[in-house]
Amino acid sequence: MGRVPINPNVQRRLYAESMGKCMNPNCLKDLFDSNGDIIEKAHIDPYCKTADNTFENLVVLCPNCHTNFDKNKAFTPEEVLHWKEIRKQDIKRFFSKHYSSFNELKKNVKPLLMANKTIYEK
Repeated sequence: MGRVPINPNVQRRLYAESMGKCMNPNCLKDLFDSNGDIIEKAHIDPYCKTADNTFENLVVLCPNCHTNFDKNKAFTPEEVLHWKEIRKQDIKRFFSKHYSSFNELKKNVKPLLMANKTIYEK
């Protein structure tokens, strides 16, 4: 019997959480480029032991960090969970920023929306 697919809503949350970057704070490699995406979803606690496809047990990594986590054991599950917490704080800081004018907001947000549109269309 194969793996149960990851729920599309969980995948969307993972992609949003990643902000388009590897979740490893020492890597932050862009996960989307002109050739498509290099997103890899890694289970923090191995799927073969837990069958757990929840948002809390998944993290988005670049291929190198995924290999280093799963095969090379370069990172512990606790470290990877901490990366999720770091990103949560990054998102909170990003969305709590106040702008002095609409033009300042537009200047900062428009590039992100355009990148999101490009990712969505690909």
